Amino acid sequence: MHNHTNYINIGNIEGRLKSILKVEEIKQIKSELADSSKQLKSLKEQKKELSLQSNKDTYEQIKLGKVKLFNESVQKVYDQLNKSTEYAGYNITLNEEDLLLDIFPPNMPKFLSISEIGSQANYVFLHLCMFLALHMHMANMNIHYVPQIIFIDQPSTPFLRYAKDQEMLNTIFEVLNSFIDTMVIQNKISFQIILTDHALSSDWDKLPNFKLIDEFNDGNALIPNELL
Repeated sequence: MHNHTNYINIGNIEGRLKSILKVEEIKQIKSELADSSKQLKSLKEQKKELSLQSNKDTYEQIKLGKVKLFNESVQKVYDQLNKSTEYAGYNITLNEEDLLLDIFPPNMPKFLSISEIGSQANYVFLHLCMFLALHMHMANMNIHYVPQIIFIDQPSTPFLRYAKDQEMLNTIFEVLNSFIDTMVIQNKISFQIILTDHALSSDWDKLPNFKLIDEFNDGNALIPNELL
C-alpha cells in the first residue's frame, strides 16, 4: 500500500514537472515573440529611415539634374553674348543659395565678385542670361504655366558711347532674334519679347523676328499727354 502511494506521488511529481516545463516553454515562446516584435519594430523604423533617405537622395538627384540643365541653357546664352568680349570662354553657373549667376574664369574654382564684374554692360548681359535661360529651361522641362513673354526696357543704355558699343548692341539684338527662333522653331512655343529702346531701326532691321510697332518722338509718347 505504501509503495502504491509512492508510485502515485511519483506520477504526480512527474505530471507537475511536465506542466512546469510547458509553462517555461510558453514563457520562452512569449519571450521570443516579444524579441521578434521588437526586431520587427526596429526593422520597420530602419525601413522608414531608409525610405526617407532614399526620397531625399532622389529629390537631390532630380534637383541636381535640373540645375545642370539650367546651367547648360545659361551657358549657351552667355557664350552668344560674350563671343567678342574679354569674358569669352568663362563659365557661368547658378548660385543656388543666392539665386544669382556666378562667373568663373577658365580653369579657376573661384567666381568673380560683383566688384570685379564691374560695368553696367555686364549686368545687362547677366540679366539677359538669367531670363532667357529661365524660359529656355522651362521650355525644356515642358513647364507652361509661366507666360511665354519677356519685357525688356532699354538694353542699349550702356552701349551709346563708343564704336565698340555698337558691336555689343548688335550682339544683344542678334541673341534676342536667335532666342525667338529657338523657342518658336525648335521648341514650337509661341513666344513674344516686348522691347522698348532708344536704338535706331537700322540696328535691327535685318533681323527677321523684330517688328517695329511704334516710334515715340515728336510728341508721340508711350503714355500720351492726354492720359496724364
